[in-house]
Amino acid sequence: MRKKGGRVKKVLGVLLVGLIFPLLCSGRELKVGYVDVVEVITNYDKAKDYDRLLNEKREKVEEDLSSQRETIKEMQKGLSLLKDEEQEKQKEKIKQAVEEYKRKEREAVLELRRERNEKMREVFDDIQTIIEDYAKKEGIDLIFNKNVILYSGERVRDLTDEIVEIANQKERR
Repeated sequence: MRKKGGRVKKVLGVLLVGLIFPLLCSGRELKVGYVDVVEVITNYDKAKDYDRLLNEKREKVEEDLSSQRETIKEMQKGLSLLKDEEQEKQKEKIKQAVEEYKRKEREAVLELRRERNEKMREVFDDIQTIIEDYAKKEGIDLIFNKNVILYSGERVRDLTDEIVEIANQKERR
């Protein structure tokens, strides 16, 4: 039985050979680098700002939901003191409050997830553009994400710090 990753590795290998072979045949030295994208995102001021903003929104939502939970608990506490007819009315109110709570919670989670995905897409697009511009400016033929490199010789440069610096300079403008 074949491993699923085997096909992907073959395709990547063919693509790399297809990209590198013409460059090697051209007679010029191949310039290769890599970037630790996770580190770039971690140190990118824009991503940090977005994280702070989303955490503040999440905390606000949690506060609102906590307040609603407390209201429901208070409604449930007094339930046993009521007459049967009043108890049924109160149970219906509690049921509606619980349904409203669950709806708000679900909507909040979806909204925060949507916003996070949107912000991360923007951050990834920024980083991609910065890396492409840097490669063109510096004449670099290939830039890999660090997590796909098993080995690199001393001529392969780690560009992570330079990309973080450029990204943050661009953000400050």
